[in-house]
Amino acid sequence: MGHGYRGGLGILGGTLSLPLIYSSLT
Repeated sequence: MGHGYRGGLGILGGTLSLPLIYSSLT
């Protein structure tokens, strides 16, 4: 249960952080 929740959170966080990092670099 906790593992699946953490995995989903990691994917969600990664998807949201990618554009944020990209926009901060440009």
